[in-house]
Amino acid sequence: MNDPDLINNKKQLSDAMEAARRVIPEVLEELGQLSGRRYPVMDAYRMDDAEVAVILINSAAETAKEVADRLRAQGHKAGVLSPNVLRPFPAGLFRHYLAGVRAAVVCDRADSYGADGGNLSLEVRAAIQLDPDNHTRVLSRIYGLGGKDFDDGDAEAFFRQALETAASGRVATPFAYHGIYAGDPGKGFAHGLPAIERAEVTRGMARVTADPASGRLNVELPGLGKAGALEKRNYGPGQHGQKMRRKVSEYGIRLREKQKLLFHYGIREAQLRKWVKEAKKISHEREWVDMLASLLERRLDNIVFRLGFAPSIAAAKQLVSHKHVFVNGVKVDIASYILNTGDRVSLTKTGYNSASFLQARSTPRLDMPDFLGKVIEQGNPVGLLNAEPGIDNVPFEFEKRYFIEHYGRL
Repeated sequence: MNDPDLINNKKQLSDAMEAARRVIPEVLEELGQLSGRRYPVMDAYRMDDAEVAVILINSAAETAKEVADRLRAQGHKAGVLSPNVLRPFPAGLFRHYLAGVRAAVVCDRADSYGADGGNLSLEVRAAIQLDPDNHTRVLSRIYGLGGKDFDDGDAEAFFRQALETAASGRVATPFAYHGIYAGDPGKGFAHGLPAIERAEVTRGMARVTADPASGRLNVELPGLGKAGALEKRNYGPGQHGQKMRRKVSEYGIRLREKQKLLFHYGIREAQLRKWVKEAKKISHEREWVDMLASLLERRLDNIVFRLGFAPSIAAAKQLVSHKHVFVNGVKVDIASYILNTGDRVSLTKTGYNSASFLQARSTPRLDMPDFLGKVIEQGNPVGLLNAEPGIDNVPFEFEKRYFIEHYGRL
């Protein structure tokens, strides 16, 4: 599409986005009525009288809410803003909630290089600039790159920077990266490296020749035999191969039982081998595969899942790693932590309000096993490990004899 139609098309897209601005709140309200889960366009936490605020999105905002509660208890008027919709950008809501805020830290997980801030920071600043009565001091911070964890210590650091700015009335550092550290000046690149010898890069694994007629390159991999050796067919060889059903080998059967454990519990092969060795070491009179099942079932992430606090073990791992899980009143962020009989498991306030918990409660994946129990404390469920689980508590069909054969010599 070219001129003159292109500009008309772009205007239609702009009109559609403005229409979405009106419709999205209605759709979110309808979703809340159907599901019981509320997702406002702007999640404004304790912003009614806030003097300092941290602005971020997704799970980091939930962590910041706990810190805001702590600061409130210390007498600081702290709040959290977290937009659930970024397009169309809720500029009017930002102007509304930041009207009385003296200092705000806007946190981005990506930098808009050369612009002194990430995209969220730039748009927030542009939004409040249109309000001549707004005097909010804005700090831009880049955080959490490369999957770096964001915990309450990071959130508190952002709030402290906002408090210092509100007290002084000036922004000491408008833009910065959070969590960087200085390198070791004593280390550097090695100089004068010797030239790479031909033998180091020629492994003898492949031979490439040119077809003189077509000029195409023919690649032969001696270790794979003839061409097409990597192609795996789902039928047997020969004239009648497609009429024959491939039989699973004994090794394939044993491998399948191992993979069940790997995929269900979300662990790697090296981790499973470690658990097998540990089970054999401490099993004593008990069959080692039964002890292995007990260890896997007593992992903290699995207990959170089996209690119905998360819809999957992957979601349970996230709750644990984000420090939303208590064991006997102490925060534990290690998914592989092994619980003992009598241990109690609960969530933080944010954990009980998380989408994972609400989803698991509304549509439970599994019935709670008999080795676990629940009590209600202050309106929230608390899990109890009443007994030690065994192989019978593994929630899927599992042929232990094949698994024993697979790891019998480990």
